[in-house]
This record gives sequence, structure tokens and C-alpha cells, in this order.
Amino acid sequence: MLKEARPSHWPRERYDPRYDPLIDAGPGHNRNYAPTYWIDTAGEPPEDDGPITGDVDVDIAIIGSGYTGLACAIFLAKEYGIKATVLEANTVAWGGATRNGGQAQISSGRLKRSQWIKRWGKDVAIKMHAEIVEAFDVFRDLILSGEFDCLPQRGGHLYLAHRPRMMKMLESESELLNKTFG
Repeated sequence: MLKEARPSHWPRERYDPRYDPLIDAGPGHNRNYAPTYWIDTAGEPPEDDGPITGDVDVDIAIIGSGYTGLACAIFLAKEYGIKATVLEANTVAWGGATRNGGQAQISSGRLKRSQWIKRWGKDVAIKMHAEIVEAFDVFRDLILSGEFDCLPQRGGHLYLAHRPRMMKMLESESELLNKTFG
């Protein structure tokens, strides 16, 4: 495990396995990386340039230095010559990007597609899904271009029903996905 994964201006706090960025009231300031194989083998994180202490004029500000934020910054630089400013509440890739062991998938949060449809309607859900697929294609292209030092492997999803009632839900969700999102 990295001995010093925090910027020097932040106090260290042990990793809390109960912290959930989607439920917790804050972004988890001053917490260490999750103890994962990826963190153990990634080497030293880039040096942090400290907190923003005043107004800053930027062309584009990206919130978060996970897969989405960093891929967005790289894409804007390559395609449009735009130098984006990436803002992170913690250290680089502190959140979900390092907790999942280096996996990326066509997903968005914890809601299932059926919940999107219920909440926002079928047309909006289809458009959201299309945007996520397009963004993932951009991310995949960046990986395949050699922009990231990794060995991409195609995969899929494995959903398990741990109770009989969950099997019915999985079958229903699968049918909806295949019929609506193709």
C-alpha cells in the first residue's frame, strides 16, 4: 500500500469502508485511497497542486478526476486543444475509479434502466443510455489509442439472483433492456 497517498497539506484519515459517495453528505475529504490491488501497484499519484484559494479563470472546469473527468480532459485536449482544469475533492482518482479495481462499464449510478424509465420516461431514458454508450466509446477509443497505460479486456456483466424473487426482477430487467435499448 502506498505509504503517503495524501497531498502534504491534507491530514491523513484511515480508509473507511463504510463511506459511500452516493449517500454520504460530503465528498470524503481527507480520506485515504481504498486498499485495492490497483492502488498497491499504481505507483505514486501525481503531485497535488493544492486547493484553490481564490477566483480562477478557466476555459473549462471538470469536477472529478476519475475515469470520466480525466478522459474528458484528455479528449478536449486532443480534439480541440482545450486545456481543462480538473478539480478533485481528494487525490487523483480517489473515488469510484480506484475502488472498482480498474473496471469501466456502460453504467450510470445505481438506478436500473427500468427505474430511469419510471422516473424520467422512456424517451429520456433512451437518450441517456445513448449518451452513456457514446461516452464509453470515446473512453474505449482513448484506451485503444494508447492514451492510457493499461491492457483493456472486453467483458460483460454478471448479475446474480441471491433469492428467488431477485430472479424475477433480473428476468424482467433483462427483457426490458433487450427490448428498449437493444
